[in-house]
Amino acid sequence: MSHIEVVRMRPKFTDERGEIYDLVEETVGHTGLITCKKGSIRGNHYHHQSKQFTYIVEGKTELRTKDPNDGSVESVILNKGDMAIIPAGLLHGFHAIEDTVCLDCNTLSREGTGYESDTVRVPSLF
Repeated sequence: MSHIEVVRMRPKFTDERGEIYDLVEETVGHTGLITCKKGSIRGNHYHHQSKQFTYIVEGKTELRTKDPNDGSVESVILNKGDMAIIPAGLLHGFHAIEDTVCLDCNTLSREGTGYESDTVRVPSLF
């Protein structure tokens, strides 16, 4: 059973000036831009409360998730224009297949110790 939602983002509005994409329609406490060199691994953690939205701006990455209840592992390839929606409590890690740029949004703020107190590191999923 899939625990993540992967959405191929489509423009909500297009005209001669370009396109508008509506990426996240929830309250976001943090938005970050992450660059990943080909072959690098990021993540390998889960969040107690925060829901995570990862949008691939450029490149290609493999996302692996692990269900903490039954230990099942899922893998999906994310390409430019894909958005992964990762619920709280789901272990996740990213392996950059190509140099990759991600827009990363979390429902909780990273300010102060908020992010670290909500994040639990786990052994590598790769």
